[in-house]
Amino acid sequence: MKFSVADGFFWLCFFTAIGSSFLAGFYFESYYHTDGDLSKLSERLSVGNFNNVSDVISSCDSFDNIDGKLFCALAFVEDNYQYVVRDDSDDVSFDVLLEEGGDCRNWSQFWSYLALQLNLSSRDVVIGIDDDTAHRFSVISSEEGYCVADQLELNCFIYGRG
Repeated sequence: MKFSVADGFFWLCFFTAIGSSFLAGFYFESYYHTDGDLSKLSERLSVGNFNNVSDVISSCDSFDNIDGKLFCALAFVEDNYQYVVRDDSDDVSFDVLLEEGGDCRNWSQFWSYLALQLNLSSRDVVIGIDDDTAHRFSVISSEEGYCVADQLELNCFIYGRG
């Protein structure tokens, strides 16, 4: 069997990614939350009912760390989440998003807004799926670590914990 340079490059990248992921486990503690994992969320948080975005910001800002703030905000997103496909030129207010729903772009913008209001850094990431379709999510960070917020999914990596 003959290997080309492209094959060698692929395997080098593959094993580098696997090794990096393995080593990252020693340096990062990961929290993973899915829609069905509400018991983990309720164990970590004791927050009241949110009536609006301002309530979310004031309640979640009381947490000292990035994952506490964002898991707090996730409770609000879970209660208000509706997925509705929208044209990318269709910018909606947060009130419309919460009442009528939105797609990954709208929810990514919402996560980024919440992050900035909670004094965290945020960047939206766009991944092309095909010529006509893309997916967007937010990477939110602080000096403590970073979280990937993708609609109802929140995955945090905290430096040096664990």
